[in-house]
Amino acid sequence: MAAFVFISDARAADVSADNAELKGIYDADQKDRETPLGKMLDWEKINPRDAGRRKRVRELIEQGSLNTGKDYERAAMVFQHGEGPDDILLAHVLAVTAIGKGDPDARWLAAATLDRLLERVGQPQVFGTQFSYTLENGHQTWTMEPYNRTLINPRLREANCVPDQKHQAETLEAISNGRDPQPPTKPPCVAPPKP
Repeated sequence: MAAFVFISDARAADVSADNAELKGIYDADQKDRETPLGKMLDWEKINPRDAGRRKRVRELIEQGSLNTGKDYERAAMVFQHGEGPDDILLAHVLAVTAIGKGDPDARWLAAATLDRLLERVGQPQVFGTQFSYTLENGHQTWTMEPYNRTLINPRLREANCVPDQKHQAETLEAISNGRDPQPPTKPPCVAPPKP
């Protein structure tokens, strides 16, 4: 009599394919943010589409339809573009989950969601992923403030795929002067998606 033993590995569940619907939602989210530097996005049109995308992604999460680390990363980006702190907190949880599900590319997004959450609750960002502007007489004034530049050391920043502070300053200077920022000369990991 032969006995068969089946060994289950939890990681085997992660070999399924990415969710195609979620990829389409993510692509639409990114397309809404494609605009030449200095040109204003039409938030009156984008905000309702963002809300619809978040609603559908939440349904996909509730249905257990996120299959891979990449799915969790894409869902995180959709919520990163949310309105309130809860959306951003969920984005952070999704990005961290993406890393845990085997998507190391989500490290930058995990850092960015933390920075954005801190920004939304009135605290300084710590990685340096968030650039914002104010409008004064039709002119955009860009800043990274408030920014606690001493909490995260260069090795932690690099381990999370965030460019160094020198490159951040160069990026801020470029966008402040209406130029497209250059990629880092030494990329910490992979190029980050559009914040």
